[in-house]
Amino acid sequence: MDPGKLSQRVKILRASTQRSDIGEIIQEWHVIAEVWAQAYEVKARELIASVAKHIEITTRFRLRAIEVDYADRIAWQNTYYQPVQIIPIGRREGLEILAKRLHQKTGVIKT
Repeated sequence: MDPGKLSQRVKILRASTQRSDIGEIIQEWHVIAEVWAQAYEVKARELIASVAKHIEITTRFRLRAIEVDYADRIAWQNTYYQPVQIIPIGRREGLEILAKRLHQKTGVIKT
């Protein structure tokens, strides 16, 4: 992996849940890592379901090897992404993550 191409700063977020004082469940997202990555959109396609239109954008992230799970989120350029495929590069050299853009609010973010 060429370190010179890792020019974008991304955050890896992990969810935790807890109960409020009145018993409701609150999901919070915590930043578990902030790393340099190569990030770019690979394709945009329009999906037509019923009458509604949705645009699904798949983004490719390449970063050094860290622990990332499919339940985690990636924050990049004020947008949140969900990993769809996590592909190891070499022997713990790095990761290539294919992710889809999330349109819903991801919850409370704690740093």
